Amino acid sequence: MTPELALPRGFRFAGIRSGVKQNKPDTALIVSDVPCAAAAKLTTNRARAWAVERTATLLPADGVRAVIAVSGNANALSGAAGRAADEAMARGVAEALGVAPSAVITSSTGVIGSPMPARVVVESIPGALGQLEADPWGAARAIMTTDRVPKGSSRVVFLGETECRLAGIAKGAGMIHPNMATMLAYIVTDVGLTPAAADHILGRTVARTFNRISVDGDQSTNDMVVLMANGQAGGARLDVGDPGLEAVEEALRGVLTDLSRAIAADGEGATRLLTVEVVGARDEAEADGVARAICRSSLVKSAIFGADPGWGRIMAAAGQALAELGSDAHPSTWKLRLQGVEVFRLGEPVPFEKPALSARIAAEEVVVHLDLGRGAGFATCWGCDLTYDYVKINADYAAAVTETQAGQVGLDAHLATFSPKIKRSLLIESLRYIERFRGRRLVVKVGGDLLEDPETTDRIAEDLILLRSVGMHPIVLHGGSREISRALAAAGRESQFVDGHRVTTAEDAATVESVLLGKVNRKLVGRLNALGGRAVGLSGRDGNFLRAQPLDAADPQRFGHLGQVSEVDGRLITSLLEQGFIPVIAPVGVGPNDAAYNLDAEDAAAALAVSFGVFKLVYLIANAGVQSEGERVSRVTPRQAQRLMREGAVKGKLVHILEASLNAVQGGVPHVHLVDGRVAHNLVSELFTDAGVGTLVERGDAPRSGR
Repeated sequence: MTPELALPRGFRFAGIRSGVKQNKPDTALIVSDVPCAAAAKLTTNRARAWAVERTATLLPADGVRAVIAVSGNANALSGAAGRAADEAMARGVAEALGVAPSAVITSSTGVIGSPMPARVVVESIPGALGQLEADPWGAARAIMTTDRVPKGSSRVVFLGETECRLAGIAKGAGMIHPNMATMLAYIVTDVGLTPAAADHILGRTVARTFNRISVDGDQSTNDMVVLMANGQAGGARLDVGDPGLEAVEEALRGVLTDLSRAIAADGEGATRLLTVEVVGARDEAEADGVARAICRSSLVKSAIFGADPGWGRIMAAAGQALAELGSDAHPSTWKLRLQGVEVFRLGEPVPFEKPALSARIAAEEVVVHLDLGRGAGFATCWGCDLTYDYVKINADYAAAVTETQAGQVGLDAHLATFSPKIKRSLLIESLRYIERFRGRRLVVKVGGDLLEDPETTDRIAEDLILLRSVGMHPIVLHGGSREISRALAAAGRESQFVDGHRVTTAEDAATVESVLLGKVNRKLVGRLNALGGRAVGLSGRDGNFLRAQPLDAADPQRFGHLGQVSEVDGRLITSLLEQGFIPVIAPVGVGPNDAAYNLDAEDAAAALAVSFGVFKLVYLIANAGVQSEGERVSRVTPRQAQRLMREGAVKGKLVHILEASLNAVQGGVPHVHLVDGRVAHNLVSELFTDAGVGTLVERGDAPRSGR
């Protein structure tokens, strides 16, 4: 249930899905009916987003009419294209409202380094304007990323007999740390303010609210707080020093305090809000430094999660902060209360009942009160506990594969339902797997059918990037048979198959190369790079690293320019891996007379795996793996696989994939996995578990499979 807010006059809000995210609202609009005075406080991060850079040149100022906020893409560190995208979004709103672009403030949040899809955002603006309403909760939901709940607050203040209102919405759960700001927040008021007055009260209140929350110690590139004042309540505009501005500032502080607490309580994976009150400091700066240090201490946060009354961690964090501040404070004057229970006083521990205090710490809010006993300085900061789920959210290793009643496949991110003991075991197990695989190579063959679905493509790309980020070296090869057939049909040439193999004329080979390298390969490489990876697209003709011979050596004309790998020169791929790239290979090789030869993708993947001596070969396919009597076969030896094929238990394209798998195993590859690529993050699930989720082909004593 969202609370009812006291809404300022003359503001309207909308939250829609433009397409930046797959299935959630991602674009928010806030529009004032009349021009506003506006001010903003922005992140001090030196790698800040284009929206932040632009806003810094525009505010404080008069004449602001709207804010557009996009979630799902930070548009930070995105180059000149990112700046153009930010400007395009501002122009799109401005043109729809009939105002200058300078009257529109832009903001964004999400993945850093990915191109902002400005086109889909701009195209959605007219529809968003048509959905504007007084209710701000749609906009609050549209700016959420890893937030669990939307956040909003409001206050009413009377200036004389005039009722004025302030309301704000915010997002924030991760990358929360001072200095200004630590999230996205938008505050609107019908009070009349000059730009200088708006800037003055916003700066003072942010310093004592948003700048005093910390979830994880990571400051974002996109932090922004915007205050818009349109004066629709009536009366003269307030300037710095005017009577009444202090009351407006107090109301603003109330709104920002509510939002700060909500953000800290909603920290990624958090179960408890941590409130740290430091009093008796020499001055406010000293109190602020100590309170922040306690809030951001990983040891303190972990103890709060475990309901551990070990107050020594709190005192240690305070002592370290005071030393760094150059303070001469001494524990002989300190008093510490934890959840209202005194545990330390004037240099001496105070006895307490540990079970009772532990039970108190298990509450939704934990209050730490430290009195330094040396002055009148005080400060309050907010944070949260540090949980197993924080690791899950930011790594996403542990997730279970499920199937809905409708037969759809997906992931059930169920770690939050586990006991602490099971969570600990899962984390330890995952780390052991990661360490085991660090520095090792694997070949991943991605079925072309999977790459026709944008969402599936992104999930596969995310997994490949994750594997590279934990020190593995994936070599990717993809197919594209359907795309080739469509391209040939469009050119008026019919696809011909003999014994399941595509007959490829010299003319067809040019089309195959164009489709595989120019379309399929480019799409996968583009998504990998857009999602934060470092991918390079190439074919076997680059550097002549894949040499091919006709598939039927006895009758070279039978299949035309369809070949099989005869030689792999691994130097180019090795160089790319050493430089941190993910090589993405289109199955086109160099045949006789240096002609382009179409390579069977499954066989080419097996040849690569054997040549590079990888520890795993993974075939990402569009089914659940090898089936026998209606059940998935989790493990097969070559002898068992041959029997299943003879008995007809394995049919269609899966026969070819299984035969290629056997060739790889007999060529020295220890394990080959057949994995359902339709299931999000199945690649990671397969690699980082023992039983696996697909079919594992292991070494055996059966003869080599021929084709």
